[in-house]
Parts: sequence; structure tokens; C-alpha cells
Amino acid sequence: MKQLQPESMELSGTNLIEASAGTGKTYAITSLFVRLILNGFNLEQVLAVTFTEAAASELRGRIRTRLLDTLAALEQGRSDDLFLQKVLARPDIEKSRLRNRIRAALGAFDEAAIFTIHGFCHRVLKENAFESSMIFDADLVPDTRPLYREIAFDFWTGQVYGLSEVFIRLLQKEKITPESLIDLVRAVAAEPDRKVLPLDVSYEMTQEGLHEIYQRTRAIWQNEASEIRALLQTHPGVNRRSYNKKNLDRWLENVHVFLEPDHIRDFEIDNSIGKFTQTRLLETSAKLKKAPGCPEHSFFSECEELTTFPHHWLIAFKKQLMEYARAELYARKTDQGVCFFDDLIQNLDRALRGSGAKLLARKIRERYPAALIDEFQDTDMAQYRIFNRIYQGTRGPFFLIGDPKQSIYAFRGADIFAYLAAVKDAGDCSFTLDVNWRSDPGMIQAVNTLFGRVKNPFFYKQIRFTPVKPRPDAVDTFMINGKTGAPFKILFAGRGHDIPTSRGLMNKGWIMDHLPHSVAGDIANLLAKGCTTGIEKEPALSPGDIAVLVRTNRQARLMQQALSRLQVPCVLTSRESVFLSREAMDLYHVLEAVADPAGDNRVGAALCTDIFGITGNEIYRFQEDENEWEKWAMRFRTWHATWQSHGFIQMMQTIFFLRPKPERPTVIASLLTLPDGERRVANLDHLVELLHQAAVEQHLGIPGLLRWFEIQMAAADQVPDTFEMRLESDAMAVQIVTIHKSKGLEYKVVYAPFLWDGRLYNDSKAPARFHDPADSRPVLDLGSSQIGKNLALAGREEMAENLRLLYVALTRAKHHCRVVWGAVRDFETSPMAFLLHHPDQTADFKELAAHVGSLSDEQILADLKILVHEAGGCIQVERLLPDAPESYLPERAGGRQLECRQNRRRLHPGWYTASFSKLVADSKELTPDEDKGRDHDPAGEIALTEAEPQADPARPADRIVPLAEFSRGVRAGNFFHSVYEDLDFTCRDPEVIKNLVAQKLEIFGFDPAEWRTVTPAMMQTLNTRLDHDQSGLRLGAVPCDHRLNELEFIFPVADGTSEKMPVNAGHLAALFAEYGSPAVPDEYPKQIGHLGFAPLKGFLKGFIDLIFEFQGRWYVVDYKSNFLGERFSDYTGERLTQAMADHHYFLQYHIYTAALHRYLAWRLPDYDYDTHFGGAYYLFIRGISPETGPDCGIFRDRPSLEMIQALSALF
Repeated sequence: MKQLQPESMELSGTNLIEASAGTGKTYAITSLFVRLILNGFNLEQVLAVTFTEAAASELRGRIRTRLLDTLAALEQGRSDDLFLQKVLARPDIEKSRLRNRIRAALGAFDEAAIFTIHGFCHRVLKENAFESSMIFDADLVPDTRPLYREIAFDFWTGQVYGLSEVFIRLLQKEKITPESLIDLVRAVAAEPDRKVLPLDVSYEMTQEGLHEIYQRTRAIWQNEASEIRALLQTHPGVNRRSYNKKNLDRWLENVHVFLEPDHIRDFEIDNSIGKFTQTRLLETSAKLKKAPGCPEHSFFSECEELTTFPHHWLIAFKKQLMEYARAELYARKTDQGVCFFDDLIQNLDRALRGSGAKLLARKIRERYPAALIDEFQDTDMAQYRIFNRIYQGTRGPFFLIGDPKQSIYAFRGADIFAYLAAVKDAGDCSFTLDVNWRSDPGMIQAVNTLFGRVKNPFFYKQIRFTPVKPRPDAVDTFMINGKTGAPFKILFAGRGHDIPTSRGLMNKGWIMDHLPHSVAGDIANLLAKGCTTGIEKEPALSPGDIAVLVRTNRQARLMQQALSRLQVPCVLTSRESVFLSREAMDLYHVLEAVADPAGDNRVGAALCTDIFGITGNEIYRFQEDENEWEKWAMRFRTWHATWQSHGFIQMMQTIFFLRPKPERPTVIASLLTLPDGERRVANLDHLVELLHQAAVEQHLGIPGLLRWFEIQMAAADQVPDTFEMRLESDAMAVQIVTIHKSKGLEYKVVYAPFLWDGRLYNDSKAPARFHDPADSRPVLDLGSSQIGKNLALAGREEMAENLRLLYVALTRAKHHCRVVWGAVRDFETSPMAFLLHHPDQTADFKELAAHVGSLSDEQILADLKILVHEAGGCIQVERLLPDAPESYLPERAGGRQLECRQNRRRLHPGWYTASFSKLVADSKELTPDEDKGRDHDPAGEIALTEAEPQADPARPADRIVPLAEFSRGVRAGNFFHSVYEDLDFTCRDPEVIKNLVAQKLEIFGFDPAEWRTVTPAMMQTLNTRLDHDQSGLRLGAVPCDHRLNELEFIFPVADGTSEKMPVNAGHLAALFAEYGSPAVPDEYPKQIGHLGFAPLKGFLKGFIDLIFEFQGRWYVVDYKSNFLGERFSDYTGERLTQAMADHHYFLQYHIYTAALHRYLAWRLPDYDYDTHFGGAYYLFIRGISPETGPDCGIFRDRPSLEMIQALSALF
């Protein structure tokens, strides 16, 4: 191949350009485009074709930019662009003429002929409707699945309805369903020219035919059973090792049982009939040293027909479907006046083979005398025929640009054999790009070494691997701890004594459970080391610089879970349909309930989804609380009415922003609090958008939309682009992406942890999809007599594509790449095994698999050592450490140097530092502690005006509290605070708690013997549930490293500036009046308005008794030793509320919440109040007991975000 020189190459004829990964393919295309314009082609005469809308849009932008750069170079006479420098250096250049051509091209750029392949075909067919026999006014339909599904189900209904039970069981055994037949309909539509084997299928394979064969076999057995038995016992050609007396008697007895009924009952029989086919007897006879020939009898021939009947009938069944589909596709599309995207290609291909082909080709060529076909490796035979018939044999410039090493989209119809045909047709006019502009030299050398060590690394000699060179002056830039690291690292997973194995290879299930965690730990460790790329002013490696490449959605989910556990931010890019997600099923249950709100079971199922998050126990309690159930039922009836009157989207907005209870966050906010909340909300938003679109475009009511939803969930195997799961976040996070999706992208660092997985290679099960070696025609073998050989051909093609996928994966990295390798089950059939352990250049896969599967860890490492030596230090082998990884702790962003701020403000005359105690103290004198911001518990009992009910000692609430006689007042409060501050809540040793309590009693001047009363009471506070809604939420579940004791805060009030008005009691009263929660009495705003503190301008400070984190949410806790009465019932209801109001604890916890809100906003990445704040708990410790639960001695509230934001803004 010749090196491409776009500035000087001849612009004529067919030219094939192979652009390896990173070698500047798009730059070459835009250079050729500019060259064509400079040489006199008008803009609209140059056809540029690529294969996706996104690629076409990008190419359009890149071409326009190059035209602008060219114009600037021609005007200025200089350019930094190497191509333009060479253009300017030509002696015969006429700048004024060239400037005019570029200006004309830019002026007409809206007319640029830059299309997708489907867009090009559509344009040509419309412009040449008569020549192409194009159907006028046919609607272009992007989603083919409904019609394919309809045809498959119609065929199934027509064929299966009249089948007997034996055939129904056969279909069930082979797992043939209407859904499974859709793939065959799709194959007919996508490749109508594909040859289907076997060719000579008899469609007389009917139920009657089976019955006839069975009756003949049965009659022979009934009449000649003794003769058959004697023949098998005495004939010298019968293999006595296989057909010994024991086996023969058992098999013949089974045959007798099978043939006893007067009709065949089931194909699920003992395999005994198969032992007496002519083929089986011949095979066993051939193993004898002196084979005199096997016995012959008509019974053996009939057994042959009987046992092969199911196989032949199934083939006939599938071929009938394909013929039915071929006819119905054409008829139904014609009747409906629709056209699919693939039809555009097939119609143009057909037109260019018809009677008017030459005229049509000439008209297209006159319209587009020059053509550039991008990503040509992803074409198929029909597409290649189209362009070949238009441009082959002409002098017009025709460029085919692509990289066969990156042809990885066979599942979308890409055909590497079309590219190989183009290689043959191009002959000597083949060019290559040999400079890699993407990767560091070491990365390039590593890939060159890996693929260059095998003669034909991609199997086909036409797909050459040509080593590429690094860009000029390139150096390795990846550095770890300031030292240059190996660009390519193989993480070796060895067989340990604790790792389960199967046939000497590590168990894949065990590896899939543990490997993602090890790889996630390696990523977290790499991020912690502060790696850099050595480029000046470029920051250290961040999660957004790393990609993890996978093959399957399951691998992607495992990696996402593992990274999330280590708090490494990550996002998943998947081709999986959003209709396969858990959120799709949850949303379907909700919509079912909205559609039928009278159905209690459906409403219950909807409430149990994660969307509402109501537990089964809560729903069970609804049976006792009819009001609560009726409240939910009424909501569903309201949503039903909203759907009917205002539409689907309005109804969904109402659901998403519902607050199930006033103190709870909205539905959507609650979902965001879950570990994968962003993913769930992204899926729900996507689903709602698609459902709304379907409802509007197809005019679907409630039943119609539910039916449409069901169909999408059932047919989610072939995913339209619009159905693919979207990124849940665009934050700087590790990208988890399939290798297919990564093509064309680049990342600073790439991890490929699953390249050892060879299970996708399959050469053992029909059907076989392959290409005929004689003419490269695609073939589908449903089960012909040559199925074994054809499966081997299909397996070879699949292995070749897997090697191309490997190449794509390893060429995404700019600076560093890490792969995992080890003797895991199926690694012997992986493409990496072919490159790493290729014995004697053999091309026999079974020999290769046997060789690799037998290698010990030492032998594998020896092969890797050879590779390391060949790479000259660019590849390093390191053991993958199974140690427990540490969580990722990102550095604070924007760490600029701090400077002292100069005071240029005038201080307000009323400026002072206040605390909660000072705000509520009125005119009383504060203690020193209160002046510092600490509050103290009062000693007095709350006096209620209503008469107290008669106590019942049998009721837990009416029992005497353990601390009824314990001292009251400030000293007691300080004692309890001190104990809680030093106590390990998770401690279960009473002796430890006793010693701490006794020590503190003595310090605060109490009798140490009172530990007998205090210790059990304090242990009760640790073991009591704090909330009905969270069964595990109690102090005893909070470890020391998840709590902050006596957190001090101080922040400016009114921003500390003199321009704002000072804060007074009226401001606070107004806030509580506007935003107060149901937990705050209606009269409290008036009470707070009577506070007599001086207008505040300055700072507010205080100490929060306890802040703790539980299951990702943060809580405020304040301990109160107030004596409200001697019984547990004195610490409930109105008494508790009155204590909160009398001492202004309502104000206190709002201030504390605002302080925590500010603290978390500074300290937590991606902090969100609704996600991370759990609530405030005031623990009246005298009245707390596990028996009485959260209803005694515990006040809880979760102020609204609006209230806290308003209060924070005020302060």
C-alpha cells in the first residue's frame, strides 16, 4: 500500500484508503474534500457519505471548518496546517481563483451533499422516481419491529393452530415461539439475497406424513421383532462393545414401549429408537477392526426416517416462515404505503440492476461526479454494489475510506466481505495512513507488538496489519507519582488455592463476582496516586479521564456497582433498551393502576414499586387504616381523571412531584436518594418522554398506550437509537461503555477487564450464519447435512470479528491501557489467547483452545514475559491484587491559594455575635456556656390545663419512667450530654457503659451508685427505633466514624454587611408563618414574634449535640433531659409539642438544620438537600423506651427545603 498524500494524489478513479485507528481519517477526508473544491468541483457536486446522522453532522461541521481554514490560509499566505502548507507551496497556485472557489463553496454550503447512506439513497430515489420505480408518497418508517412482529405472529397463528400435541411439544422443546421467529423475519428483510440452506427441504413434512412413517415402523416391529432382535444379536457387523446384551435388551424394550400405541405421542422419548438407525449402526460398525459391514433391514431405514423427521420438519417450518415473510413484507408495506430505511438501499440496488440501470447510474454520476464514502468497512454487499455500479470504471474521483480492522457491526448488517471485494477491485490504488496522532509512542508500540506477532492477526490476508508510527516529537506522557509508567499493563489474575476451578480453569461465576471489585479498586488506587499525562498545565487524572470497555450489559452493570461501592463516580453508556430496565416494569405497574384505579391489587402492586417505595408491611397496615388506603385510592382516581382530561404528561408530572406525606420529599426526590438514583430518574424521564411521544404521534388513549408499552417491553431485543439508555449524568465520571459504542472515541486511560471472555465465540449450535468461500455470498444454514462444516465457518467469522473488536478496544487509549488476563473458563477461545499464546501459527481453533486451556499459570506468565521483551518495555505484567480496596476520596476542586481579605466595610452599630440561647433568653442573664452557644435543659415540669386521664400500669405508655427520680436541671443535662458524647453507641457490653456512666456521675457531682438507674435507661435510648418509616434507624446502629459530636458552627447573619437590614423576631415569625411544617403548631409564629432579642447584625453561633450519617442521609439530634412527668405518656403528643414550643426548640432545630445544610453543601460532592438530609430528632431521654417505640420521648421533623433556604438566606 502507498502512503496517502492528499495534497498531490491523482483525483481520478476508484481509490481505497485504509485509515488505522488514530491516524486522522476525518482529517484526510476533509483534506480531499478541500482538494476537490480547489480543483474546480462545485460544492454540490462532491458527494460525502457516512453511516449515522451523528457522523454526518460532525463531518459537515469539520468540512466547513476546513474550508474556512483554507480561505484564511489563501488570504494570509500562511498556515499551521501541514496540508495547506503544501498547497500554498505549489508553484502553479492561483490564490485569487482558489479563494473564489472556496468562497463559493462556503456561500452554498447549505447545499452540500453530505448524507448518511440512507439519506443518499432516499435523495436519489426521489430525484429519479421513474428510473428507480420508486413508490410515490411512501412514508418512511424508522421502526420496523411492529411489522416484523405482526408477520411472525400471523404466521404462528396460521401454522400452529391446527398442529397436534406432539408438534406443539416439539416447538416447546426447541424453544420456538412467535418472539423467536421475529429474528428470521428480520433476516429476510435485511438480506433478501441471503442463501438459505438446506435448499432441498420437503414441505410434505406434515402430521399425516409423520403418522404414516410411525405406522410403517410400528407394523414392521410388530411383525418382525424377533427377526430384528436375532439379527442384532448374531450379525458380525454389530459392535458388541456398544450393543452388548444389557444395552441391547434395554434399548429394544424401550423401542417396544414407544411403538406400542397406535399413534405417536411425543418426540420426547428415550433415545433408543436412534440406536437402530442405519447411520448409527454403520458408525459403530466402522469402529471394528475387521468390519464385515453392518446389518441391513427395512426397520433400520424406517427408524432413520422417524428420528430425523423432527429436525427436517423444523427446518421446513422455518423456511416456510421465511417465504411467507418475503411475500408479506412486500404486500403489507405496499398496502400501508410505507417504506423502511433498509428498503431505500435495496430499492436503489435493485434499480441499478434493472433495465434502466445504465441511465440511472449516469444521471447519479452527473449529479455527483466526485464521491467520498466514509466508514466503508461498515458497508454491506448491496451498498457496495450501488457505488460500484455508479463509479466503477469511470475517471471520476471515487474514494472509499475506512479501516477493515474496525469492522465490528455485523449485528447491524456490516459485511467485511464487501470491503474485501472493494480491496480486490481497487487493485494498486490502495493507500494507507501510517502516523497515529492519538496515542503516545509507547501505546502505539504495545499495540504494534501485540498484533504484529501473528502473520494474519485478523485471519483474512486482505486485512493487513501495518504498524503505525507516532506523531512527530511525541513522547510517553503517562506518569505515576512523577515517574513515567508503562503505557500498557496486563493485570494477571492467577489461580489461587481459594478460587474454585472447573477443568483446571477458574470458575467464571466466581471471577465475575470478584473481578469487578478488584478492577474498581485498581481504578481507585490509580486515581489516588495523582497520575498525570505530563502535559503542561493539565490537571491530574480524574474519573472523567478513564473508560472501562465491556462487551455485555451485564459486565457494564457489574463494573458500575463495583465502582459505586468505592464511591468512584461513574456513568454507564449502554445499547440496552430502556424498556428492559427495572424502571420500565415499575412504571408499567403504576400506569396499570392509574388505568384501573378500582383494582386494589393493581394499586397495591403500584405502591410496592420503587417509584413510591411503600413496603409490603405498610400496605398490610392499610387494611387497618382504611383512611390511608382510601387516600391512595383517591390519588389514583384523580390521576386517571387527569390522564383523560389533560393528557399523559400532565398526569406523570403530578405523580413525580407528589409528596406522599408532608414531611417526606417528592417521589422524584426520594428516588434520587437511592444509591443509583440518577440512573433510575434518567430511565423514568426517558420512558415518560417516549410514552408521551407515542401518545401524541399515534393518538393513543389509555388502553392504547398501555398496549404500546407492553409491545415495546416484549420486543426490546432490537433497540432503536431513541430507545437506548441515556447517560444518567454528564459529570466528570468514569465512562463504562461497550466496545461497540467506544468506536471512534478516545480516552486518556482505558481499562478492558473482560477480554479473557471467549464465551461469545460459538461454533456448536445452528443456525450458522457465514459467507460462502466460493463467492462470499451470505448464507444461513438452518441445519443442512453440512451444518458441522458451516458452523466452523461461522465460528471463524465470529472469531475474526472478535479480533477486530479487540483491536478497537486497545486503540481507544491516548496514554495508558490496562487489560486483565488469566486462566478463566472460556479464555482459551478469546481473541487475546490467539495473539498471546498462538502455537506455531496454527489456524485451527480447536487445537489453539486445547493448547491454551492446558497452560499453567507459569506457562502463561512465560508467554507474557516474551511479549514484554518483544515490546521493549512498553508492556508490563503485574498481578491483579485481591486486597480490599479503599474508597475513592477526590481532592477538592479549585484549590486556589487563599489570601486574607481586607476589611473595607463599615460595621453596623448593632453588630454582635448571637446564639440560640441569646435569641430566646429575653432579658435573663445567660450562663457562660449559654453565651458561647450551648443550650441547657430546664428542670421544671410542663403544666397542662386539661385533666390527665387515669393511668393504666398495664399499658407501656402509663408505666413509670426509669429516670423519674433522677436529678433535674442544668447539671443533669450536662451529665447526659457528656455521657452521649463519649459513649460508643454500638457498644453492647453493659460493663463498659456502666463504668463510663459511673465515672461521669462522679465528675458531675452525683452519687456513682446511681449507675444502676442510669445505665439501663441510657441503653434503652440506644436500642429504641427513632422513626416508624425506618426500622433500622436507632442510635445503636450509628458507629463512631459516622457521627459528629458537639459540632460548632458560626456563620454571618445578613451576610455580615451593613447594606442589609438586621434580623429581628418579626423576620423569623414571617418565615415560620409562610413555610412552617405540620409538626410546628399554627400559633408558634405568633409566639416567636414576641422574642425580645435586639436586631441582629453579625454572627450566629452554636453547638449541635449530634450529627450522624445513616444509609447516605444526615440527621440532627439534640438530647433533652427535661422532666415532663413521671410516666411515659407524659412524653407524647401535646406535652411533647408544648415543651418544644415553650423552649423554642422549633426555632433551634431549624437553625441547626440550616447550619448542617451549609456544612454539607461545602463538604459533600453533588450535595442535594432532599437526597442527603434525613431530618431532626429531639430525644427527651427520660421518656424513651424500646417498648413504647418512636411515639414516646421522640420529636421528629424534616423542614422543607424552601424553609431552610429562606432561613439560610436570612442568616
